[in-house]
Amino acid sequence: MGTAPLQPSRSPLAPPPPILHQHPESHRLGSSGEQPMGSNTSEARGLQVPTLLFPSLAFTFFLILGGKLNGKMVSAGIPLKSSGGDHGTVKDTATFTVMADNFMASGISFRNTYNGPIVQAPTMMVYGDKVSFYKCAFIGIQDTLGDMQGRHFYHTCNIEGAVDFIWGFGQSQFHSCSIRSRGALLGGPGYITAQGRQSPQDDGGFVFKYCNILGDGKTYLGRAYSIYARVLFYECSLGGNVVPQGWDPWKSKGEENDTTFCDSTCSGPGSDTSHRVAWMKKLEGPELLHLVSLRLFMDKEGWVEAQPVPPGWMGSRD
Repeated sequence: MGTAPLQPSRSPLAPPPPILHQHPESHRLGSSGEQPMGSNTSEARGLQVPTLLFPSLAFTFFLILGGKLNGKMVSAGIPLKSSGGDHGTVKDTATFTVMADNFMASGISFRNTYNGPIVQAPTMMVYGDKVSFYKCAFIGIQDTLGDMQGRHFYHTCNIEGAVDFIWGFGQSQFHSCSIRSRGALLGGPGYITAQGRQSPQDDGGFVFKYCNILGDGKTYLGRAYSIYARVLFYECSLGGNVVPQGWDPWKSKGEENDTTFCDSTCSGPGSDTSHRVAWMKKLEGPELLHLVSLRLFMDKEGWVEAQPVPPGWMGSRD
């Protein structure tokens, strides 16, 4: 995992690859009736690539459609050089990197298929603002989803990994997602989140609402990637794989009181908070509402509701 927030390039970049198709009001990749996702591979449902970088261009909006839940697949198998792999930065290594603002994907499965020793091998890196994913999957082992900066919304997604597999410095909400820990691969506990909020004034943090936490092997809900890390699990189902203490201080050790970790009104065999770390926050009232409310936490201008409704969408965004 990286050691500091990476800044997205705002300088002119190479044009998007030819699999991108223009649309009068948005831009689409792999929507119904088109063949770009399967055009470069014998796999009818997927695209196997070294990596895909979606650059910071002046789109009004960009939409990738894959159909049903996890309907199309983008995959690569590349580890990070500093962890014993082939590439020098997480941007180079990730299967898919989003630099653009106003980006949305629905029904796509993103995978890093690297199958060597457990090292950094990111699947998705998100740097843009106002980015959302519906019915997508992010599959990897370590550092699967790098939620680096900006505001991001994930709904009905599947996210899988073993070590810090949801990490970064973003301001993001995860709604009705399935979070699968593969801690058994480690021979010891894994870690779901590694959040790196930089200061008490930083709006960043990860909020999980109505999510299902499951998997094999023991796992922590998160560990602090900075002193001011902020993560909330709210009304989630916590499986028996969640360790009783719940949270690990990591980089906030000795300053745990500045860290905001909380699991509130959760259910399931892993939801017993009687043995949680003593410094876990007990959020309530306006402080809890500020994080739970999509509008208060990250959508005061209504950008999530302003985005297109995914095909077949029947859910609630709040």
